[in-house]
Amino acid sequence: MIFTARQLQEKCREQHRHMYAIFIDLTKAFDPVSRRGLWMVLRRIGCPEKFVEIIQSFHDGMQGEVIDEGELSELFGVSNGTKQGCPSSTVIQHLFAIMLLVAFKNRDTGMPVQFRPDGSVFNLCRLQARTKTLSAVIRDLLYADDCAIVAHLLNDVQQLFDRF
Repeated sequence: MIFTARQLQEKCREQHRHMYAIFIDLTKAFDPVSRRGLWMVLRRIGCPEKFVEIIQSFHDGMQGEVIDEGELSELFGVSNGTKQGCPSSTVIQHLFAIMLLVAFKNRDTGMPVQFRPDGSVFNLCRLQARTKTLSAVIRDLLYADDCAIVAHLLNDVQQLFDRF
């Protein structure tokens, strides 16, 4: 993600274009997640019931305790959020990426890029052949529990953030 963000920044400078980015710490976004809502979303996007039940079993009956100056508190129930470090949390983060695709669907805002799928990325003259190039729009950069939303216009990055 950092490499891609850096490349986007460098290309924007070369082309005298603005680049606006909003960085989001998804760890904080996953803490208040409603579990009932999460199970509903998993079912809605087509996850098999057995899969949802397995993910749900990782979270049911979850308890925590706090260490304060070496003293452990009594156990308490944890009823929202996702387990960090649990195998299911990476699954949920990948599902989050899928949900971003849905949220940004039919949006042409972001940062358009043009590329050749034949591997000749360093021959810039070949990008001028419009028939052999592909276009894509970069809107979000995801890595682990971090996300960056990018666009050339301030208004566009704000719209993407609102959809986020």
